[in-house]
Amino acid sequence: MAKKLIFLLLLVLFLPLVIAVPPFVQTSEQTVGLIIQYPPIDSIVVDQDYKFYFHIFNASNGIPVNNDSISCNFHLYNSNGSHIITASIPHEDQDVVNEWEMKVLGGNFTTGHYDFIVQCNSSTLGGYDVVPFTVSRTGEMLTTQASILYIGLFAILLLFFVLIIYFIGSLPDDNKQDEEGQLISIGWMKYLRSTLMFFEWMLLIAIFYLTSNLAFAYLQEELFANILFVIFKISLGITPLIVIVWFFWIFISIMKDKKLKKLMESGLYSGGGKW
Repeated sequence: MAKKLIFLLLLVLFLPLVIAVPPFVQTSEQTVGLIIQYPPIDSIVVDQDYKFYFHIFNASNGIPVNNDSISCNFHLYNSNGSHIITASIPHEDQDVVNEWEMKVLGGNFTTGHYDFIVQCNSSTLGGYDVVPFTVSRTGEMLTTQASILYIGLFAILLLFFVLIIYFIGSLPDDNKQDEEGQLISIGWMKYLRSTLMFFEWMLLIAIFYLTSNLAFAYLQEELFANILFVIFKISLGITPLIVIVWFFWIFISIMKDKKLKKLMESGLYSGGGKW
């Protein structure tokens, strides 16, 4: 079992490196008009300002186009298809003649899918591009490599959870008795059983917390994430009450078992083993 766990852990850690895809590179086969180039955009952070940069080239010869002869416009659409922004793209950096910059305030971005259209033209040439992207809490897309890593780590957590449940089932839940119900010895291992059950409860809370945060980070719809987070908060909120009840139960049970042990050692005990 230990060798299998080590192999699974190594597989989870190194598999993403093996299947990693190459970075995205923009290419164009256009030979007439204007080519619009920009840094690749997959996802940006919600509620944060973002600046889009565009470089314009002549498609026929690849020469940068001077900003004096070009005008560019920017259109932003949300996941409902609503037209959020229509604006002329300013040219602010005078040191780079073919760069246009469009700053969009963070208030325009909520989590979800977006598209923008950039279009540029001179008196004789034109060009445009349509670019989809997402807005998330982390500003990152959930890649195949990350998915495999998260699934592997959660599989390890669930494996520990199941193994502990199996081990708990093998522990005694009461004092040891004979076939007639007479007490033979004090079963101190039953306290380890309750301790492991509390550990399982904390592990379950951790699983709810991790899954809710991953859902917030990578799911565009936050309903599932909110449900998981509410379950986490409720579970965490009742934990102090569980700790208090568990502590008193252990304290009272240990006092009873110590008293029972003294009676057995003095030879004064007779009867069944349960209190």
